[in-house]
Amino acid sequence: MLRIEHLTVGYGDGTVLDDVSLIAERGQVVCLIGRNGVGKTTLLKTVIGILRPKRGRILCGNHDVTAWPSHRRAAAGIGYVPQGRLVFPHLSVYENLLIGLEASSDRPTTRIAEMYALFPKLKEIANRAAGKLSGGEQQQLAIARALVAHPKVLLLDEPTEGIQPSIVDEIAVALQAIQETGKVTIILAEQFLDFATILANYYYVLESGNVVASGHADVLSHAEIHEYVAI
Repeated sequence: MLRIEHLTVGYGDGTVLDDVSLIAERGQVVCLIGRNGVGKTTLLKTVIGILRPKRGRILCGNHDVTAWPSHRRAAAGIGYVPQGRLVFPHLSVYENLLIGLEASSDRPTTRIAEMYALFPKLKEIANRAAGKLSGGEQQQLAIARALVAHPKVLLLDEPTEGIQPSIVDEIAVALQAIQETGKVTIILAEQFLDFATILANYYYVLESGNVVASGHADVLSHAEIHEYVAI
């Protein structure tokens, strides 16, 4: 569903990602794991089109999307939940979800009911301004806003950062439900191994902009991964 080939990305003359390749099959949860600053966010921003690679290419399904703008990638089925949530603070929960529907060609509002079923708290606060929500509620909203368009690929950047444990558990349950449908490929950028372990089918470990280890969740040992995420 998603293939990245020999991707090199940087800012100015500097290089953040150097010759990175990865494959995510349909329905997999692929975890990009590593410490802060190793290139996880840069990789996701490049996949969604915020950054342009110096070399390499990105394929989504049968399409080479390397030169496509972000809105075209979203319409093709790539959803993105950035680090820090970035909800529209002056719009209500419901209005934020309506904006998420803009990435879909058919836009049935019944999909909003699907999101309320996945995140019941959002239904309770549907008319509340997103800027007045807790960090955990905003994170649920940001994920729901991406999912409402029924993406084929969902990019999640540090979804547990700054979130209380009870909400992290709710997010994990919701993502497991999505995972069980087998319809959405999830690319999860994460530095906390405990959360990644709940979901990941496959790991790519990043260090200094390079893939230094990779493997299926039942093959790559936690000790090997922990070497690259421990402070």
